[in-house]
Amino acid sequence: MDLYWIFSVTEFQNRGSEYDHGLLWVANAPTYGLDFNKIIENFVDKYITCDNEKLTPNFCEAQQYHHKKTCRKKNQVICHFNFPWSPMEETQIIEPIPLGNLSPLEKTCLNEINYKFFDELNKMELQTH
Repeated sequence: MDLYWIFSVTEFQNRGSEYDHGLLWVANAPTYGLDFNKIIENFVDKYITCDNEKLTPNFCEAQQYHHKKTCRKKNQVICHFNFPWSPMEETQIIEPIPLGNLSPLEKTCLNEINYKFFDELNKMELQTH
């Protein structure tokens, strides 16, 4: 596989933890909009995992989000970073819902489902806090 760094920025958090933002170009990778989403999802899954069983414990701990006092400013109930994010079993390309084609009732139903979903996620407290 031909892999080329296109762009990279290294940043440091307040406590000195280093992290990188980067853009890679991979030769012969599938193309969004041209290839089927499932082909792209399978390609991503060959190189990236969120399966904690395949990772070392120290790496997993460092990569998990832990709520801090700054997450919920001014006694907000919801984390202002919008964590936790929805758990997914596998990589999926999710297309936006074309809201212009929905009736007001359909939009209301989607909003209610969204609020219930995130309410349940926010009730789930990680034992590692």
